[in-house]
Amino acid sequence: MKSDYCCRSGLLASKSMLYVTHDQGEALALSDLIAVMRAGKILAVDRPQDIYNRPPNRFVAEFVGLANFLDGRVVEPGGEVLGLVETALHGPVHCTIPARLAVGELVIVSVRPSTSSSSASRRRRRPRTASWWER
Repeated sequence: MKSDYCCRSGLLASKSMLYVTHDQGEALALSDLIAVMRAGKILAVDRPQDIYNRPPNRFVAEFVGLANFLDGRVVEPGGEVLGLVETALHGPVHCTIPARLAVGELVIVSVRPSTSSSSASRRRRRPRTASWWER
């Protein structure tokens, strides 16, 4: 609602604005860029969809929404495209894996409820997607 009013009224046309909030949903909805801070240190600066879908570390992932964390091992490195991580409890998980990670490296995978597949879609072999971090 705030953003609709600002856009229609031209209030923010060619203006920069810093908006500080502790409401993650509000930050994701209203921002062009988000900075996530912890103890006075900036941990991440990126577009809202990138902060949510590809957080750079576990703290940021936990801070901006619900996520499940799975220990895994790289099976197919992706080189910035979908690769494959094998998890002990949940099987294979497709995620973006940097080329520098080799087969066999241990990682932590973050899976958001909005990206996980239902059992019906798993039967159709639709991959689950996730973020990753090195252990």
